[in-house]
Amino acid sequence: MDAIKAIFSRRSIRAYQDKPLDKSQIETILAAGCSAPSAHNGRPWEFIVIQNKETISALCEVKEYYRKPLHQAACAIAVLINPEADDKEKLGYMYQDCASSTQNMLVAATSLGLGSCWMGGLLDESQMKMLRGILAIPEPKIYFGIIAFGYPAEEKAQRGEIEHEKVHYETY
Repeated sequence: MDAIKAIFSRRSIRAYQDKPLDKSQIETILAAGCSAPSAHNGRPWEFIVIQNKETISALCEVKEYYRKPLHQAACAIAVLINPEADDKEKLGYMYQDCASSTQNMLVAATSLGLGSCWMGGLLDESQMKMLRGILAIPEPKIYFGIIAFGYPAEEKAQRGEIEHEKVHYETY
């Protein structure tokens, strides 16, 4: 699938077939994430690949919003920020860098015929403690979000239209 088709076809998928991903698919997705641009080439991202169904089930309990996308997922990837990745970096750029990495992984999954759903890392204190415990995330790593992956069990219409009311040229 070409890049433009993958971008227009990418949708948040929350229902998956009961079929595992193979190692090469996961590695392609991770390579796409590591190919993202980053400020000063700081590359602050780190990933936790989760395939164990018990761990995925535990993650479903962290936040209500996580349940539907994760409960049937064949794989999930937690995206972490390493604030010590590069002393040239400013923390604000690290969030943008990890968003770029996440988007690359979403588009790569679509190009492989997989579905995905990005769930942000906005958790309250007890949810964050629970998640850090499940995934054994050490300090000072910062949890950015998690992505569910799998073979889609639902179809969604392709996008690709311009929202003209949101586009301005030269000035607002």
